[in-house]
Amino acid sequence: MSASATSYLLLDYTGDALLPTGYDEVTTEVAWLEAASALPDGSTAPPLILVRGAELCGWAKVWWEARGGEVNKCASPSKELLQVCSKLTIEQAKLLLQELPAAQKAANSVELLTLLYPATVSWLPISAHPTADTLQKHIAHWLLWVADQTAGWPEHHRPVVQAVVTAYQMHHPQVAPLWLTDPTEAAQAIRQWLGVASEGSIQAVLAPGLSWLGAFPLALPPTWQEQVRSAFAESLPAVTADSAAAVVATQAWWAQHLRPEQPAAVRVTAAHVLADFVRNNPAAASLALLKNLETELPPALINQLRPLVAPPVPPPLPTSPAEVLTWTTQAYLPYRQWQVANKQDAATQLVGKAAREFGNWLLQVYPTQLLDAVHPYQQLYWSKQANRPGPNEVVIWVIADGLGWADAQNLLRLIADESANKSNGALAATLAQPCFGLLPTITSHTKEPLRWGVPFSHLAQADTTAPPDLKSNANLAAAAAKAQPGSLLVWRPYDPDPIYHQQVDADVARDLVQGALYTLATRIATAANAVPPGPAVRVLITTDHGRLLSDSPREMLAPSTCKVEGRTAHLLADAPAVRPAPDTDEVRWLDPKLFCLPNWVGVALGEAAFRIPVGETTHGGRAPYPHGGVWPEEVVLPWLELVRDAGPVKVAASLTGAGRAGFPGVAQLRLRNDSRHHLTVVHVSIRFGAATPHIVPLHQPSVPLKTIDVSIDLPSWPHSSEVQSGQLVVVVETADGKQASFPVDANLTNTGLQDRGVDIGAEFGF
Repeated sequence: MSASATSYLLLDYTGDALLPTGYDEVTTEVAWLEAASALPDGSTAPPLILVRGAELCGWAKVWWEARGGEVNKCASPSKELLQVCSKLTIEQAKLLLQELPAAQKAANSVELLTLLYPATVSWLPISAHPTADTLQKHIAHWLLWVADQTAGWPEHHRPVVQAVVTAYQMHHPQVAPLWLTDPTEAAQAIRQWLGVASEGSIQAVLAPGLSWLGAFPLALPPTWQEQVRSAFAESLPAVTADSAAAVVATQAWWAQHLRPEQPAAVRVTAAHVLADFVRNNPAAASLALLKNLETELPPALINQLRPLVAPPVPPPLPTSPAEVLTWTTQAYLPYRQWQVANKQDAATQLVGKAAREFGNWLLQVYPTQLLDAVHPYQQLYWSKQANRPGPNEVVIWVIADGLGWADAQNLLRLIADESANKSNGALAATLAQPCFGLLPTITSHTKEPLRWGVPFSHLAQADTTAPPDLKSNANLAAAAAKAQPGSLLVWRPYDPDPIYHQQVDADVARDLVQGALYTLATRIATAANAVPPGPAVRVLITTDHGRLLSDSPREMLAPSTCKVEGRTAHLLADAPAVRPAPDTDEVRWLDPKLFCLPNWVGVALGEAAFRIPVGETTHGGRAPYPHGGVWPEEVVLPWLELVRDAGPVKVAASLTGAGRAGFPGVAQLRLRNDSRHHLTVVHVSIRFGAATPHIVPLHQPSVPLKTIDVSIDLPSWPHSSEVQSGQLVVVVETADGKQASFPVDANLTNTGLQDRGVDIGAEFGF
């Protein structure tokens, strides 16, 4: 039908047809009689009118056809809209068309909803077969949008929303319960997804869908960030006068809020809330808690918290290399960092004593146990592996300069953040292995041996025919974009070493180093993303030497035949190959034959550095963060591995055993690592009934795709009634120091005759 002319009398039975140009509408019998009476006798040319209403149209049709004319029944936009959204009534469809005439152009209910809310549902529609990532984001958008509709939708909008939900539930049944339309329920679902829901609001029906979806994928709006912060603050435990109980309660709280489904931003919010809490409640602070917060908070904030709790004094030095590495990273370095922050004389003396014992042990075992490439505690072991990339992978090997263990942990976190949203997949830290570096700890004697996986004196026999390494200022991403499967790209940045050698305040140095690490992280993440999809991508990161965590007085004099570099002095090339000076309590001279060096080298055992020769005199003062000696932070170095698309951390755990209720017993924890990540099992938190959580420290390594069994001592075996409602959580730590918690299935039985969980009298009818 033309919108401007027709040879038919136009009848609109529904009463909502569009009025053609130049036409008048007739809605009453009087108006119809006036229009009909104005027609010439015998004429069948219709008047320019549109008759509306079912009863009036029926009357006009009979009259007009009796006159010999023809009629045309106009289409109803409202009824057409019902074909798009069958849940609408005619009246609701009319209201929609009055509000939004363009609604008649919608092809389905999803398009209709986007027309109604173009500014807030821009993420609609979704394809029939979305990827898991797309579906995850779509559900998150939907729940955030529904939760925001606290004032409710207009009644004529509700059927459209319901129609969309019905369609999505049919097409995506695995997450059907999450297509919610009630704002309160949607808000509860978001809180449950984020891991901040209170026990009373948790809906069991949502758990399978949320588990299938994984971590919440969107940035939280400011209002939700504040909700999360408030929820965390309200759920923190009350601090008692008993500091031990406060520490346990706070650790258990943190473990409960380390769910894998929590996005990084939520975890960081929890860390900030916890930092404020322990600052105001020092009794709740602990070394373990500060270590957890280190992975989430800026270094400046951690430095404010560090004085709250003194780490335990390092125990006596072990004897085996693997145990010494654990001693260094778990005992010495935490205490050393605290000592630097507090500058207490007693702590400084303890650190000096422990470091000297380490140095003496190191120089004794180095020639026979640490100089080869046979064991994982040797750095050359890993560099040998790095030089053999697999045929279906691209390996990017970064040999940084002066990257200590603490900086390496920070770098891992920065890389993860920088690569989180890269188009070709994020990098995940899968391995952080401490190992013994080469001596002396200066670049001139370590970088080339490290690169080729051999001691210095064996460099001449090493196969160095590989393509040249990339220099510090090279375009790493451009080289990665051209890499073929089986390629090894070796990049040698100078950072962060030059910054540490600057004469600046400690706070300034930390800020500058943080900036350098961020630049390194950005370049590494960009390069890994530049490798085209297809081959696996591994990023390896290590360093040529560590450095002291403090400055050092330049007090020691070196023989004139030696070149001084920080805390080392080595014979010049043209000097005779004889011991330059006898050993002292402060300096040990390394025999080139035993230590596979080109000539004699003196290394510092104490805290002092060598004075710098200046003409006929020497320069003293203090050396900022020097290296070259044999303190733990100079020698124990990181070997890091990151993998593109490594997948999430997945752990399945169960606690089994039999014991007598109320008495001590031993249970078996079985933990299966179903991921590609090297993990450390930190502890198990066990709580039955209203008792205080029992935290069992473990620090057990867990390699990818393997199962471990650990015995767990329970001080009081639970009653049967407590087992099913028990709260058991295992906390694991990833290579970048971040922790995640996983539920532990309790399969515990009682061997006692009487158990308050079983009413024996009731079973016999008493």
